[in-house]
Amino acid sequence: MNAPATLKLAIAQLNPVVGDVAGNADKARRARARAAGADLVIFPELFIAGYPPEDLVLKPAFQAACRSAVEALARETKDGGPAMLLGTPWVEDGKLYNAVALLDGGRITGLRFKVDLPNYGVFDEKRVFVPGPLPGPVNFRGVRIGVPICEDIWKPEPVECIAETGGEILIVTNASPYRRGAVDERLNRTSSSSRAPRSRSMPTVRSPSSFPALRRRSRSPNGGARASRGNARPARRPRCWKRTRRITPPA
Repeated sequence: MNAPATLKLAIAQLNPVVGDVAGNADKARRARARAAGADLVIFPELFIAGYPPEDLVLKPAFQAACRSAVEALARETKDGGPAMLLGTPWVEDGKLYNAVALLDGGRITGLRFKVDLPNYGVFDEKRVFVPGPLPGPVNFRGVRIGVPICEDIWKPEPVECIAETGGEILIVTNASPYRRGAVDERLNRTSSSSRAPRSRSMPTVRSPSSFPALRRRSRSPNGGARASRGNARPARRPRCWKRTRRITPPA
């Protein structure tokens, strides 16, 4: 598939409720309906479970409920509307991962697992999740998108792996609690960790960053539930990110 000139992204910065799988899935469903015309709707880390799920995520019934909700949402994307990038717990080969699922065309077209599990402050992920392998990009409608999860962007290895395997842009899901200065710190670390080596599979990488989209930074405002819409062009094109209008999130 040829890559589109522009990807229309809708960022759903919403407030899921821990444990309310059905309610969170309904929030995702309504956000997707309001993002008609977008190519992809992006939800936070572990959105379907709520964050942080703590010991709840260890219960097999809860794991099954999350999986069932994600599979149901995937089937709904068969209608030709926006795809969804959705955070969820995911069991694969008996191991529990902090995952992000790409839902498009009526099915789950990609799964990536969080590599760097935080274990400090309010975070307790090493106890409940298994670290995933270093991620390559997912192919979305002809564009190779890197989807590191939260802490993965703070270390160079996951982003280097994405760059070396052909990634063109980064979309990072996050569910960290708000604290003053965190956004600027995150952007600084993102810019630093994205300076991965040039790869033959990325012949148009431009110095200094392997992901020029990071030079035009777009982020959801701090505090409260919000959804925003923007356009992204793959990294091989000179203008990589353009912020457009904001859309009202569902109640």
